[in-house]
Amino acid sequence: PGDSFNMDWFFTIPPEQREQEMICDGELRVIDADSDELLTDLPVQIVNSAAN
Repeated sequence: PGDSFNMDWFFTIPPEQREQEMICDGELRVIDADSDELLTDLPVQIVNSAAN
């Protein structure tokens, strides 16, 4: 508690998905490695702002 960290994400998006309006609609789950307890899950959306 009280600690923070930075995380960089890198994605490879297949060409056939690059034209879609919504590329990904999912979540990031953070799970304690020792207890398997779910610590948090965060909604993740990757959208193509250039899509019509």
